[in-house]
Amino acid sequence: MKEEELSNFSTFVPCVEHVLSIQELVQLFKEKELYGFFITLKDGKPIGWVKRRDAFLSLSRQNLTVGDITKPLTRVRNTKITPENVLGIFDFFNAYKDPLILVDKSGKYLGV
Repeated sequence: MKEEELSNFSTFVPCVEHVLSIQELVQLFKEKELYGFFITLKDGKPIGWVKRRDAFLSLSRQNLTVGDITKPLTRVRNTKITPENVLGIFDFFNAYKDPLILVDKSGKYLGV
C-alpha cells in the first residue's frame, strides 16, 4: 500500500504570535469568523492554541497577551504512513478531544 505523509491529512489553521494583545486577537477572530481557534507560535514554533471563547472572555483584562491564555497541545511529527496506520493513529488519539499539532523535524508548524 502506498505511504502518505500525515501532512496530507492535516488542515491549516491560522497562527498568531504569543506576544499579541487580547484586543488584537479579538479583532482577528472578528475578521476570520470561520475559525474557532488559532495556533499560538513562539519563535515560529507552535506552543498551543487559543480559543475564540477564551479571547472574548479575557477582553476586559488589558495586561494579558495571547501567550497568557494559550492552552498546550500535543505535537505530532510529520511522517510517512500507510492509510491503514492512519486509522490506528486516529483510534489511539480518539480519547484526546483537543486537536493535534503537526510539525516537521525542526518543529515548524504544518497543520492540525
